[in-house]
Amino acid sequence: MIGVSDAYRFEIRNPDGTVVHVRMEWAPVVLDADEKAEWQALLDWQWERQREFMAGEMEPVPDRKPAYHRMIGGLDGTMWVQRHAPVGTRIMAFSVDTLWGVRQGDLGEHYAVRLRVPDTGG
Repeated sequence: MIGVSDAYRFEIRNPDGTVVHVRMEWAPVVLDADEKAEWQALLDWQWERQREFMAGEMEPVPDRKPAYHRMIGGLDGTMWVQRHAPVGTRIMAFSVDTLWGVRQGDLGEHYAVRLRVPDTGG
């Protein structure tokens, strides 16, 4: 799988040499001030600790979220494209119709969550 998250577009390159092009429409989501500050703090932390290994300057935090956060391929040939989980939620594992993660509450506490994925008929 290969893609750049500035658009909801990527390729799946199969072992037999075939390539599947995936492209979907998506509506950009604006980062709120708290999220943008959190992303900037992470970039600042990375820059302070890893700048000697970086080829150039860090790009500024954009005003909108990328089209997707990450892609995960399953051993059975399935592929998950994680858009962005609700603020404070980190997806840790998945199955066909369920996601498990960790969510941070308003007081900084962490708790496990299970999210159901609706069947879209696709």
